[in-house]
Amino acid sequence: MDTLPPQLLLFSLGVILLLGFLTAFAKAASVDISDTRLATLSEENEKAKRLFKMLEQEPSAVVGAMEMFGYVLAILFAVLTVFGFSGRLGDVLVLAGVKENGKLVHILTLLILTVILVFLYQVFWDLLPGRLAAKYAESAAVGLSGYTKAVTVIGRPFLWLPTRISNLIARLFGVRPHDLEEEVTEEEIRMMVDIGSENGTIDDDEKEMIHNIFELDDKPVADIMTHRTEACILWMEDSIEEWKRFIDETRHTRYPVCDEDVDNVIGVVNTRDFYKFLLDGGQKNTLRSILREPYFIPDSMKADELFSRMQQKHTHIVVVMDEYGGFQGLVTLEDLLEEIVGELYSEYDEPDPDQEITYLDENTWRIKGSAEIEDVEKALNITLPEGDYNTFAGLVLDAIETLPKDGATVETEIGPMQIKVTSVAEHRIEEAVVCLKRDLQDETEENKEKDSKPSSTKEKDSKTKKEEKK
Repeated sequence: MDTLPPQLLLFSLGVILLLGFLTAFAKAASVDISDTRLATLSEENEKAKRLFKMLEQEPSAVVGAMEMFGYVLAILFAVLTVFGFSGRLGDVLVLAGVKENGKLVHILTLLILTVILVFLYQVFWDLLPGRLAAKYAESAAVGLSGYTKAVTVIGRPFLWLPTRISNLIARLFGVRPHDLEEEVTEEEIRMMVDIGSENGTIDDDEKEMIHNIFELDDKPVADIMTHRTEACILWMEDSIEEWKRFIDETRHTRYPVCDEDVDNVIGVVNTRDFYKFLLDGGQKNTLRSILREPYFIPDSMKADELFSRMQQKHTHIVVVMDEYGGFQGLVTLEDLLEEIVGELYSEYDEPDPDQEITYLDENTWRIKGSAEIEDVEKALNITLPEGDYNTFAGLVLDAIETLPKDGATVETEIGPMQIKVTSVAEHRIEEAVVCLKRDLQDETEENKEKDSKPSSTKEKDSKTKKEEKK
């Protein structure tokens, strides 16, 4: 091939290089475009419809044919390059001063051509097509769908024998071809979400919601329920007027109804049913007729399972029971939704983002006992000891190891916090004032300053020069 005219040789290599790039580009774009987006495009675009049909019916054939054609082009390019330029490159090496040692010239020629071929393959068959496809996946996949189909139709027959042989060998090692479908793990999805957030393709709010969804299967309902001491309960022994007054004051949609004892939950009443009952002139002795059967769940049930159960049962409120059959609390559909999207407020609520944790001054906060430990750590930028509790009140009770009396003032220290409990009712810690110790804050700031200081004299000098330029 040394006798092949240089113009024809270069033209042939250019055509092969272009076809190799187009093949790699079309394959990468077809893989990168989402199935959902392609399905949407297929409704209004004939080319997209053609590609969607191919990828839906035989995705492995499409990808396999494109890869095989790419390999053929790469091999053909390498063969033409070696046989077309090895003699010419050998002559150049001799002219450059390499001794006329046939073996040495031959080895150097092959090494140089190998480096050039690897470089060209990496650029035009791998890196460039992949990066362009990531940016223009939609337009490239649809625009090159005709080329993709042509390569698939031509290459499919040549895939039959290699596919059968590889499947046969795989079975000898106990691997079934149909068992090789990829399973994406939760950690991989979380990692992809984090990368998408860093790249700006996923908003921070969207990232948090996706992570919250994954956390539902690890979170027991006891962590998200409204405890019975804070639940709004209607009692059967109360009059209809007392019910109406209580409902008007608290403004909830559904209420648990107890009879004689708080652990005896006999039903759930919807305020719409109650007001209809009043309009129809209902009497006390027929009040039970508007109660709906409560749906009981154990406090150990996971939040994701509860979400599915509530969808199946078409219920918006469940009663949480402990292992002894005692009433623990309530969970509503809104509570589950808030675990994913954050706090929701109705037109009757007064949104106050600091309602549980209130900033007072540089080192002081007012914290309610019901505040979640995770929220306290975020607000104060500290790490608290782990324990068998979920709320700030539980943390304090674990530290003082006793139930405080109503109206008592309790002071204690936990980690960097100096805590003064200011409100106790029914042995429950309702509110406390927290002050962060100044010395620990100073140590933290000093450590941050040390970490941010330049690690070498060069870095110091460069920073000084930058500041002088500014």
